[in-house]
Amino acid sequence: MAYLINQDNYFDMVQPAKSEELLNSIEVAHYPLQQQDFNDEYYKTMEAIPIPYLSTIDIECVYSEPPCLNPAATAYETNSEGEITYDDTTGLISNDTLTVNTIAYYAWGVVLNVTNNNAQATTTSTTSTTLNPEKAEGYCVVVVTAIPLKSQGLEGYTAKDTSSILENGVLKYSYPKNHLIQHRENAVDIATTLLATYVIPRKDISLDWRGDPSLELTDEVDVPEYNKNGIYTEGTFSIFKQIIKYDGTLKAKLEGRKVPETTTTTGAP
Repeated sequence: MAYLINQDNYFDMVQPAKSEELLNSIEVAHYPLQQQDFNDEYYKTMEAIPIPYLSTIDIECVYSEPPCLNPAATAYETNSEGEITYDDTTGLISNDTLTVNTIAYYAWGVVLNVTNNNAQATTTSTTSTTLNPEKAEGYCVVVVTAIPLKSQGLEGYTAKDTSSILENGVLKYSYPKNHLIQHRENAVDIATTLLATYVIPRKDISLDWRGDPSLELTDEVDVPEYNKNGIYTEGTFSIFKQIIKYDGTLKAKLEGRKVPETTTTTGAP
């Protein structure tokens, strides 16, 4: 149950009609995705990445065409030209100089934490240890294998409020295109939620009132919206800002946004 702030508790209330923010048609695009064939080089760094001797760096790889499934990143030791290094004896890829400490995968790419610990960079004698500059600096490239997901075309969903359109005309908003909105259900949820909020002209409220420190952001309060001629309406608002002052007496300024479909109308209280 929401916290009630009645006319005995507030000094001033402002509930402006923000006609410039009124919307009654919300369009949200979504991108149906289909799984593609496995790609053994979904991402590869364009050139060799230098890593100073005994240094640790983060390598950030941003996919050109996200998203994907089951990404797996590998850092390969290379020469300065970006050519992968192979062991002269076994013929296998050599990764003796690099240590991959962590790999963090994200929707947009991957971040590798890599250390150059090349043991061949130094020569140790009975009297001293000498650094070989030619072998000190390490190089690597990063290759990511993955299963790509490709968009099968752009589809859209539009939520409308017909009564508001008849009264105000079409006030349309197109939600920014986002490849992460991949299912119709996501588009429906976003469109209906935005419409429910922005179709209300007087959706915001500002109160100067006695205050209550127990109220927190996102808590809901019931506030009288209309009380004339025996008609009493009350709306529920979610708090998004609150400033509390104490100078011997407690006062607060509260700002809230109306929770859709919460207005109740009764006779005079």
